[in-house]
Amino acid sequence: MALLEINHLQKSFGSLNVLKDINLQVEEGQVIAVIGPSGSGKSTMLRCATTLEQADAGDIYYDGEPLIHMVNGEAVRADKQQLKKIRSFFGLVFQDYNLFPHFTVMRNITEAPVHVAGVSKEKAEERALQLLATMGLSGKENYYPSQLSGGQQQRVAIARALVKRPRILLLDEPLSNLDARLRLQTREEIRRIQRETGITTVFVTHDQEEAMSISDQIVVMKSGLVQQIGRPQDVYDDPVNLFVAKFLGTPPINVFEGRIENGQLWIGQAAVLPAPAAQPQKVYVGIRPEGFIPDPEGPLECRVHAVEVMGRDTSVVCSHDAASAQIRAIIDAENKISGKTVRFRLRPAKVDAFHIETEERIALS
Repeated sequence: MALLEINHLQKSFGSLNVLKDINLQVEEGQVIAVIGPSGSGKSTMLRCATTLEQADAGDIYYDGEPLIHMVNGEAVRADKQQLKKIRSFFGLVFQDYNLFPHFTVMRNITEAPVHVAGVSKEKAEERALQLLATMGLSGKENYYPSQLSGGQQQRVAIARALVKRPRILLLDEPLSNLDARLRLQTREEIRRIQRETGITTVFVTHDQEEAMSISDQIVVMKSGLVQQIGRPQDVYDDPVNLFVAKFLGTPPINVFEGRIENGQLWIGQAAVLPAPAAQPQKVYVGIRPEGFIPDPEGPLECRVHAVEVMGRDTSVVCSHDAASAQIRAIIDAENKISGKTVRFRLRPAKVDAFHIETEERIALS
């Protein structure tokens, strides 16, 4: 049984259909990152799962306990006793921390256990000190939030969520208010804390690099629908559609207009790869930046605009008539690029074809 199970979840705000049909299972011990552009429904899904918003339809279960489930087409919701039990399953951390500025770190962490859950002050403070040590914040228990950095405040917010010993930790854009350096440091801290505590974690973010670095699985959302779920590298290597391919990757995937003809994948007048399994048709061709190999005999010829040496790698900025935007190829720095054009052969594993209308991926071989 999944620790958190969401089936056919729907949510609208007036005429705006935010969640259309969300399905997700989170197993105990997993770290799941939910990613997608703004407006895709990520935070609304999390808010429905934490009772902050009321879902219109669908099923949400925590370890078999129903928060909402459908019976004969009607939504049946948890009663007060069930809600109390379900809320004990999860701890929630927001992007803006929500720390009480006039409380010390210790009181921020222990206020709810002592005054809501009825835990003794001594026991709550004992747990808080253990968590502060795990968070790397020993000695900060008598500080006020204004005396801490943004990353430290975020870790206090996580400690506050963990002090009640939830089964699952839910993080809603927890790093979006931090600068780039602090984001990197704090996400490493979150991953370390998860490994040490073993707590199941669902992490909502719009940052695909953040998601891929911290999670066991990623859930890619768009317009209220889940597009793909899988291990980060698997989703990167085998996107189900062009949206997923374009959303993941830095630099982003390069997209060309192409065609499949005579068992070959064509870009312009160049047959770039065999495509024995695909029917003749027009397609979009996605090539990851690392999918280009400089080769004087290579089939794909591009116009060179800039060569940027980045230490170990070189970025070749170029163009092709079949591409609507500039192409960026990442190659080994040992390759010397000179002249106005460059020819490439392609790594088959880094090339995907997509249906011109549905934008779904097409198997080439």
